[in-house]
Amino acid sequence: MAHLSTNRVFIRKGRRGLRIARLIDSPYLPEAECVFIISEKGIEDVTE
Repeated sequence: MAHLSTNRVFIRKGRRGLRIARLIDSPYLPEAECVFIISEKGIEDVTE
């Protein structure tokens, strides 16, 4: 995180190699969560 940033995103590891990015604090966007996986193809969206 950079000093004076206005958005906070927490990224954590989930089960089966999944990653969860959670938008916590933003003046323009509502709280949200995104699940993705890092594979040989790159970053892929995962819908559960």
